[in-house]
Amino acid sequence: MDKIKTVDEFRFINSLHTTVRVLKICSEIIKQIGSRNIPIILLKKIMIEWSRKKQKVSAIYNKRHGKLTNSDGTPTTALPHYIYFLKRLGLIISYRDVLSNSRLGNILYLFIHNKKNDDIGLSKIEKIFYLYILLQEDADGIIFTLDLLQHNNHKNQGTILELFKHNFKNRLLNKQKYSNSQSQSKINEKFRIIEYQWKNATKYAEHILVPRLEWLQDFGLVEINKDSSSTFYKLTVVGKKFYKQLPEVLNTKIKDINSKWLKFKVMRTISLIINNKKKLTLWDESSKRERHSHLSILLNEAFNNINTDNAFRLSQFESFIFLVINLLDKYDIIMELSNFENELLTGFEDNKKIFTLITAARKNEGYISIRIK
Repeated sequence: MDKIKTVDEFRFINSLHTTVRVLKICSEIIKQIGSRNIPIILLKKIMIEWSRKKQKVSAIYNKRHGKLTNSDGTPTTALPHYIYFLKRLGLIISYRDVLSNSRLGNILYLFIHNKKNDDIGLSKIEKIFYLYILLQEDADGIIFTLDLLQHNNHKNQGTILELFKHNFKNRLLNKQKYSNSQSQSKINEKFRIIEYQWKNATKYAEHILVPRLEWLQDFGLVEINKDSSSTFYKLTVVGKKFYKQLPEVLNTKIKDINSKWLKFKVMRTISLIINNKKKLTLWDESSKRERHSHLSILLNEAFNNINTDNAFRLSQFESFIFLVINLLDKYDIIMELSNFENELLTGFEDNKKIFTLITAARKNEGYISIRIK
């Protein structure tokens, strides 16, 4: 098991609402926005109509909490909370009352816009995409939820919610001891809010835990069973493997990740959620000829498809997402950010183009320079 020496960040999505439970709704919002700027009021009409139709054809969607419409077709209050969530993930941006997909949102749109899928479940590509982004932005929320089930497996919702405050405070206190100054400040603020501002911890727990449990079900990591009066949660076999793969903070039992793990190990851990009978190959284990061929195809696809402000520059982060998902989906190859950087830092030449990575401290400021010979 990997060990991390220093906690470098508190990754947690605040102000999450309990209705944000169906990631497929997020994908549909991205699809409906597409490449245009769309007024929120128009998007609302489109999504409500989509939800009404979905209720008629999908028994699974009908049973899910977090729908955009009630059983009689009237709108629920969920849509604004999905929009906030997508903004927080960095997938959409807003100006006044108009929405558009961000550069990252456009990557997801590229993958899903022409795919017809009547199922409310996530495709393989969507699973990889969302889990990667959620580990970047919400690792503490995701890992805490898994940790709670690891030690309290097959408990009902009421028990899980009651366990929340004590266990979350313990996580924060233990993380704080091994954190750098930046993450310590965020952890202290969160602890102060829980300790002194929350009057009803169980009510807050419903907003924090229940959506994440539903996402984890979509990834195949958690199983949710319902009877007439209760909802029960437990880790799946894959969920247990995934949890075991997560690193621990050195000299503790705290499961956590840091930027180094996100650079070197995240994709091989995410690959566990793929129900694939084929053997997956690590990037370094593939031949030099294969690596060159795959990079050649995918970098040129990125050059032709990813929107950019500069015709000869591609965003590093979005390009990486585009490549790693394609490699897993099409070629059963696992590429980490470290592999991506190693291949492009010195320049990759193909078909009279030279792709060179220019790194930056912030992930959204690095880019790939493209020079025509």
